[in-house]
Amino acid sequence: MECYLFYNSYFHHSIHVSNFIDAISLFLNGKIVSIFYFFYHLIGIYLVVPVVSLLANKHYQKLLLYIIILGFFGTAFLRDFTLWTKFQITPDFEIPFGKGYMCFFLAGWYLSQYRLTYLKRRILYVLGILGFIIMFGITYIRSYQLNHIYSTLRSYFSICNFVMAAAVFVFVENFHFKKIFSEFFCCVITKLSSVSLGVYLVQMIYFPIVWKFFNTYSVGYMLLAPIPIYFISVMTVFIIKKISLLNWLIP
Repeated sequence: MECYLFYNSYFHHSIHVSNFIDAISLFLNGKIVSIFYFFYHLIGIYLVVPVVSLLANKHYQKLLLYIIILGFFGTAFLRDFTLWTKFQITPDFEIPFGKGYMCFFLAGWYLSQYRLTYLKRRILYVLGILGFIIMFGITYIRSYQLNHIYSTLRSYFSICNFVMAAAVFVFVENFHFKKIFSEFFCCVITKLSSVSLGVYLVQMIYFPIVWKFFNTYSVGYMLLAPIPIYFISVMTVFIIKKISLLNWLIP
C-alpha cells in the first residue's frame, strides 16, 4: 500500500499527499488504490476467523451449512428480492452472518471440505449456467435498450453471481486436469496460479500506462488491455520474487 501511495502521488498524480495525516486518511478510506477495497473486507473476516474456526469440526457441518444459508438469504436473496419485487424492507432487519463477504468465505471452506454428491454437483452446475445466462443476458439486453451499461445485476451479492462462483469453485475442485492436459500445461497453470495475488497487487501500476493508448472505455480497451497488463504483471511478480531484497513485497 505504501508503494502505491508513493507511485500514485509522485508519478501517476492520481492522489495528493501533503502530510502524514493525508496519507493516513487515504489509507483508512481506501483511496490509495480503488481495487484494494477488498482487503478491508478481508481484514474484518480474518478478525472473526478464530470464532468461526470452531465450525471446522465435522460435528458442526449442518450448523455451518445453516449459517451459509442464512448468509445467502441475508445478502443475495434479500438484495435480489427487493430489486425485482420493489418491496422495501426496513434496514433494521439484519442477519449478523448475512452481510458482506462472510457467506462467500464460509461457503468456499464448506465446498472445499465436504464433497458434494454427483447429483448435487450437477444441480449446482445447472444453476451456475443459468446464473451466467441471466446475469449477462439481461445486462446485455438492458444495456442495449438504455444505451449505457446496465449494472444492476453485475453485483457480487446477486444470486446469479453466488451460484456462478460456487459452480466454478466446485467444478475446478473436481475436474481432473492431469487426465486431459499435458504435464507441461498443468505445470504452467500451477505457476500462474501461484502469482495470482501478486498480479492483483501490481496490475494497477500498468493500467494508467495502457490507458494512454486507448483513452476510452471502448470494447477494444476492455478486450485487449487486460492481456498485456496480465502478462507484464506476471513477469513483474516473477522478477520481484527472484530479488531477495524485494521478494517480501509479494506473498
